Amino acid sequence: MLTKTKFVEFMKCNNISWLEENYKAILNDDNKNTSDGILVGNLARNLFGDYVLIDSSKYDQNELVRETKKHIEDLTNVICEATFKYKDLLCKVDILKRNPDNTYNIYEVKASTYTGKLDKNYLLDIAYQKYVVTNSLVDVKDTYLVLLNPKYIKNGELELNKLFKIINVNEYLTSIKVDKYIYEYFKYIKETDEPKIEVGSKCNDCKYNEYCFEKLNIKNDNNSILKLYNCRKKYDYINEGILTFEDIYNTKYFDDLNEFNQRIIDFYINKKDIYYDKNRIKEFLSNIKFPIYFFDFETYQMPIPEFDNSKPYQQIPFQYSLHIMDSDYNLIHKEFLGDGITDPRLALKNQMIKDLGESGTIIAYNHSFEKTRIKELMDIFPEDRLVLEKINERFIDLADPFQKCMYYNHLMRRTSIKDVLPSIFPTDPTLDYHNLENVHKGDEASNAYLNLKNLDEENKVIIRNSLLKYCCLDTYAMVKIYLYLIDIVK
Repeated sequence: MLTKTKFVEFMKCNNISWLEENYKAILNDDNKNTSDGILVGNLARNLFGDYVLIDSSKYDQNELVRETKKHIEDLTNVICEATFKYKDLLCKVDILKRNPDNTYNIYEVKASTYTGKLDKNYLLDIAYQKYVVTNSLVDVKDTYLVLLNPKYIKNGELELNKLFKIINVNEYLTSIKVDKYIYEYFKYIKETDEPKIEVGSKCNDCKYNEYCFEKLNIKNDNNSILKLYNCRKKYDYINEGILTFEDIYNTKYFDDLNEFNQRIIDFYINKKDIYYDKNRIKEFLSNIKFPIYFFDFETYQMPIPEFDNSKPYQQIPFQYSLHIMDSDYNLIHKEFLGDGITDPRLALKNQMIKDLGESGTIIAYNHSFEKTRIKELMDIFPEDRLVLEKINERFIDLADPFQKCMYYNHLMRRTSIKDVLPSIFPTDPTLDYHNLENVHKGDEASNAYLNLKNLDEENKVIIRNSLLKYCCLDTYAMVKIYLYLIDIVK
């Protein structure tokens, strides 16, 4: 049975469809709706007033089709999760809306924001639905893509007509030959021999990439071409038979790599240990003035804005850690953590302004993130715009020495703080994020904070302490890296 998900996957990569048909016992389809998708989809059902839901938890596949047909015959105006089956094709329509002339419109809801450019996969999804619904003898007039409006700012009750951006996509579907692709799908999955594997950017998030890599003898070893950092051409190299650092070294392709990836390969092959440009690092350090504020935000984002003055998927800062160093290298630590219930931004902003003082350098790692959050606070709290602007002017990015190749050692493979820190201090357990309890990385921090409101008091205290320790390590890590840079240029 071909579904819209399988149809879109086939258009991304034919191999996925062949593998799913021929290796069902090995490769299970783990494609599930994300929590964001469920939240957005459920809310969008209310766009056109009362609706009927064809509930898949209550009926089997054939009953879902019969229930849908019954509501169409009864002239139900809005049907959600309308289910259609035509030959070996199956699809569910997020929202099927009846027009006065008894034609119908299809609305496909996606939990992403409208950027002005329509995702090809979304259009394939809708084109497939239109094909199946039309062949089920339902007259489809218009097709729409429903996305979140990134410009919508919540102010009071949610306004669904402003929260969602509804785009008519009729004109984009005319060039999509659904019947041709369906024919190719069924022909392809019946092929006896496994098709040739060609890798590409499509492999990045594919659930079967490990299987394909193994078939191509691509090992995920330390010298694998897959280990290159932010290298868009790595799959081109693989398709040309270049699988390891040794394969690419001393070829024309090596010269095309950026300095960081060249260094990864060079250090591995020639067993080099450490490189640093003392003069450039000294120049970087000379711009840092005491007192020094090592600063880091933790944030979360939700597709549906829950607080006034917030947008879909806006980063909401709920926590920060701050280590302050004076000219004698003495440290004090300050921190903020919201309650997990109310909007944390006002209290965070007020305490942050006090804690960051009026002078001295503020150090963050990849500081554009922190500076952008502070710019967003300026829009929410214009009365403090001047103070926040002055704070932003004091930032210096501790990632610069590593991203700009002033420093490299053989253990580094990326420039994030969670890669740089263990490469410099590989044996210090106090700097090992794995030794923390409950929260070890940013997405875990976001999820833990969002779940606080669901915990009893005892577990709430435990998780809050875990959040504080995690964020504290982020800024203490910056302190240690800063002091290390000072030591190596002395």
